Amino acid sequence: MNWPPPWVLEQQRKRAAVKAEFGPFFDDLVALFYRCDPIALAAIGAPADEYAPEVGTVLPRLSFVDGVEGVRTILQDEFTSWFGSQETDRPLAQNALDDLASELWQAWTVYKGRH
Repeated sequence: MNWPPPWVLEQQRKRAAVKAEFGPFFDDLVALFYRCDPIALAAIGAPADEYAPEVGTVLPRLSFVDGVEGVRTILQDEFTSWFGSQETDRPLAQNALDDLASELWQAWTVYKGRH
């Protein structure tokens, strides 16, 4: 079997395209996700770019929402897709998702105002 599998290569290609489209804002969001740490990856010492795959799938969806609740729904969907509901249903994860949704909406609003 070839490594990495085709689906991983496709995710990497898509993420690279999103990163190219959004430039430094992509990296800003990776840092934001890491700071809010809804899945506790930073807490276990994961690398600072560990949330880049999730940013790569969340960021393209932001233009379709009009507030914090919409962002919260996207985050819940994406983190459940990436990690499963057993991780996202924990109370600490829910609080972190709420904080992340609020800060992400603020960052998105500023970004869109500049572009």
